[in-house]
Amino acid sequence: MTTVVVTVALLQYLGVFGPSEAVDLMYLAGLCLTLPVVTYLLTVVCENTTLVSQ
Repeated sequence: MTTVVVTVALLQYLGVFGPSEAVDLMYLAGLCLTLPVVTYLLTVVCENTTLVSQ
């Protein structure tokens, strides 16, 4: 999770996500809060679906 947040912060600073040399701390805080939840839910869904190839 830390790698994702640092990468997004760097891309924001470089100007890929918004104005250059600006880091949106509220966006990063939201990302820190939602990323584990979304990752967990995606893992649960993937583990509980049947594989088509079987």
